[in-house]
Amino acid sequence: MSFVLRQPRDYLAARQAIYQPLRQFFPWEWEKDKKHDQEYALASIYHVDPAFVQELRAAAQSMYSVIARTVKVLQKASDGTLADLGLPLSLLPFLRAMPWDSRRIFGRFDFADTAQGVKMLEFNADTPYLILEAYLGNAAACSYFGLQDPNAGCLEDISTFFQQSMELAQRDSCLTKTVFFTSVDFEEDRRTAECLRSLSGLSSRGRFVLLKDLRICADGLYAVTENSLEKVDVLYRMHPLENFALDKAADGYPTGLECLRLVVEKKLVLINPIPALLAQTKALQALIWGLYTEKAFFTAPERESIARYMLPTCLENCFAGKSRYVEKAIFGREGGAVAIFEPDGTLLAKDKLPYYWKQPKVDQKYVDVKSLRVTGVQGAFDGKLIWGVFVAGGKPSAVTIRLSGNITDADAKFLPVGI
Repeated sequence: MSFVLRQPRDYLAARQAIYQPLRQFFPWEWEKDKKHDQEYALASIYHVDPAFVQELRAAAQSMYSVIARTVKVLQKASDGTLADLGLPLSLLPFLRAMPWDSRRIFGRFDFADTAQGVKMLEFNADTPYLILEAYLGNAAACSYFGLQDPNAGCLEDISTFFQQSMELAQRDSCLTKTVFFTSVDFEEDRRTAECLRSLSGLSSRGRFVLLKDLRICADGLYAVTENSLEKVDVLYRMHPLENFALDKAADGYPTGLECLRLVVEKKLVLINPIPALLAQTKALQALIWGLYTEKAFFTAPERESIARYMLPTCLENCFAGKSRYVEKAIFGREGGAVAIFEPDGTLLAKDKLPYYWKQPKVDQKYVDVKSLRVTGVQGAFDGKLIWGVFVAGGKPSAVTIRLSGNITDADAKFLPVGI
């Protein structure tokens, strides 16, 4: 397969030409990492073979099917089994209250391109990011470099997903008159929610509201809008489901759990729905791998997919003395609480931020990820290629790349991809 990095002669002019027009629709400097005042979106492009993109989407489709079937069975498991997977005890009744439905999930797989082929690192089934990058930024870069966008037509996947979600909610006798998108008051979360709102096909009736401006009432969820309360029928949230177990008002009222109660009582529709948490936890990968090694449950085609695309993963360290491994928090995000160890336990690298370290962990076999040298505004650097593949309502959708260090954290860069 042919893989070539293309870089412009005039890098700064290319950045301006690629990303400035997007501010007509999204008026903020999303292509810049404001936290570190560095470049985030690169003005280069990775020219790849179309067959590799097809392989990524095939991997996403195969692993999504495996995850979906496993989650359906997991919903019938005992409290003890779910607790052993690190799921918050207070959420267990809600995880079983509504069935898994693949058509209701908008998520993103992360894959590594290795010497052993494409390998799944994790599945972000709950609050996926990189949406603007994959669905809009990539197209702008492909146009500039004269390459075909592998994500051409994928914007329709987002609007189709939301339309399908609304139709399913109406089928369930839920109201769908008012649609709100929400996040905490953090720029990346807020901008991602606003971007998705604009791409959803629901922008004429969908609005953004900060999480702090939502109110729980007996008959439903309400948004504070211009000093009045407005009923919320459908809520897309850039707010992790596991946080609902912890969310409380100043007086101790369990706002997160009460919000989930409204969903179960069909007074509110959540996108992504509650069962997404079962697919989000990295402990599910350990469960799948355990069932695979026990030669139980999975069909022959599913076993083939697991062997081809998954990495050995376990809840208790099974790599000590055998191979290098990665320790991950089950609900960690952006490299949070990730550490890399030698077989003898020597620490090689770890996340420097304080978040997620108290969560239960999984251990996953380490693989060497292909790297690439790129020259950006700050000069030349080497980054490991982490591929993302979105899945919208059960269908593989847009692909994207991040260039990262040994740990894929908030310092990773967006690299466009063309075919």
